Amino acid sequence: MLRLIKYLVILLVLLALALPVGLLVAGLQREPLVPLDRKPTADDVARAKALMTKYDPRVQGGGGARSLEIPERDLSLLLDYGVGQLLHAGAAVDLHRAGADVSLTVPVPENPFGRFFNLQLELSQAPDGIDVEGMRVGTLPVPRVVARAAGQLAHRALRHDGTYRAVVASVNGYRITEDRLVVVYQWQPELLNQVKSRGSALLIDDRDRERLLAYSARIATAARQAQGSRAMPLPDLLGPLFREAQARTGANDDAAAENRAALIAAMLHVQGADVARLLDATAEQRQRGRVRTLTLLGRRDLAQHFLISAGIAAAGGGGLANAVGLFKELDDSRSGSGFSFTDLAADRAGVRLAETATGAGAARLQSLLADRPAESLFMPAVKDLPEFMPEKEFVRRFGGVDDPRYRQVADDIERRIAALEIHRASR
Repeated sequence: MLRLIKYLVILLVLLALALPVGLLVAGLQREPLVPLDRKPTADDVARAKALMTKYDPRVQGGGGARSLEIPERDLSLLLDYGVGQLLHAGAAVDLHRAGADVSLTVPVPENPFGRFFNLQLELSQAPDGIDVEGMRVGTLPVPRVVARAAGQLAHRALRHDGTYRAVVASVNGYRITEDRLVVVYQWQPELLNQVKSRGSALLIDDRDRERLLAYSARIATAARQAQGSRAMPLPDLLGPLFREAQARTGANDDAAAENRAALIAAMLHVQGADVARLLDATAEQRQRGRVRTLTLLGRRDLAQHFLISAGIAAAGGGGLANAVGLFKELDDSRSGSGFSFTDLAADRAGVRLAETATGAGAARLQSLLADRPAESLFMPAVKDLPEFMPEKEFVRRFGGVDDPRYRQVADDIERRIAALEIHRASR
């Protein structure tokens, strides 16, 4: 009898260990359930910008209840971008009356079963939140009792987080229709700081936090040591930054992670952000120096385009960086300085730098940038590119972003960037 019980216990343990592995294998498929690396269009970025402006709680203050309506397309875009930043995965949502189907695809390394882990959740509206009614892992339907138990466990785990509880408490109610999510909420102004502080801790692990602080300090030193009060050429910043990256890589052998943190720190600097304060650094860790005006090819705007696009792409949003750059130029053609292929070239050069810096050529890129680099190493010639075009002139000369005339110039920019030494060395 004791031997039988022993065998049963061993069997149960083996089943408990095998179940997660079995579910993982069952979820692997050869085709993604959600398309990956979807590039946001200019319309996507425009809608996101309008929504953020309309519902930004900082400009609404506290007080009475408000309603927020999010169309299905925008909700899916938001979910896909958020999941992509955390997991390098794809996500989509399909709303229906009083419920939603959420799909998730995570790419995995090469294996005999499939390159994509696919998961589907069937959610339903409940009086106290959201219930998981069904789950499908790949082609395998999970029993309803298991799906509901998984949803309840996730909810209980989240309830331990103070920010989650505070956000849930601010929601007075919600309703799911066939094409939109309607949320009624009462914003608490003090919640904003709590969410921002908690968000930094959730999205940045300790190693990346230490890296960002180190590169922020290096930027501060470079800015203090720069001669005179004039603008600082971008190579004068990238040189010290990547010397630091090269030295740090020698200790931990992770060139891509070091380069990623260096580019994000540079992006934050060009926007005037205080990285140490953003990360709640101690007084000893704060070495904020003067924020220098950076230039690329003698122009401040090109340095901003280059570094902001590089930082977004390094953080994992290459498609977003491209879309933001394109949207900015289309927006400028309507009400700003006009459409500029020169600015677009700086955007694309920044994205390509980030891709090389975080790819297989990460260590070689450090070597090229560690000494004071020439601008021609990472930025193509742009003097002959059209710029400062109002919308009517842009449409007359180039039609639009899908027109062959536009594509001819855009493809020429891509060829110029691909021919740069820094990208030739990485191939």
